[in-house]
Amino acid sequence: MSNGNGVSRGDRNRNARLSRLRVSALSQLSEGIASLAAGDARNWPFGAVLPSAPSVSMWHGWGSQMPAALARAATVLGDKKLGVVATTDSAVFDPRMLTSGGADQALLPTQINQAQIAYGVDSRLESLLATAKLNHSAGLRQLAGVTAAWYPRTPDMVRKSLRGQRWVLASGRRTRSMPG
Repeated sequence: MSNGNGVSRGDRNRNARLSRLRVSALSQLSEGIASLAAGDARNWPFGAVLPSAPSVSMWHGWGSQMPAALARAATVLGDKKLGVVATTDSAVFDPRMLTSGGADQALLPTQINQAQIAYGVDSRLESLLATAKLNHSAGLRQLAGVTAAWYPRTPDMVRKSLRGQRWVLASGRRTRSMPG
């Protein structure tokens, strides 16, 4: 039976069930990602979300988009714990990484590979912007500007971001990283 706008009771029930399943899946996936975080400002992995459960001694850029995912999930689900994990990764791990050699693609037990790659930097930047938005944090937006300094033609990009102009990330997404 239709409710006048062409949506039957069965369709509404099915849509409500799908919505509950999506929320449940998002919650479970987010909790799994959050469980990969460990350490603090003084202990490995310095608040970072590790890329996988077996990666107890290695952080890699493969997983560096996870704080952005957690920040967005925290908003959608209203789960402050997810936001704390995302913010810790951005506010504790990123400054340590940047001040201990730059945006390396991986932190390994020994410094055998200090390559720096655009997808790792871009995802760190995206995560900083997502956690800055979640927390309304000018400090994290400024840290995003420092992280963006890795890119070529950086002085122009950083000046533009400092003035609050729009610029384009490597992912092609336009963003406003810092207030003018």
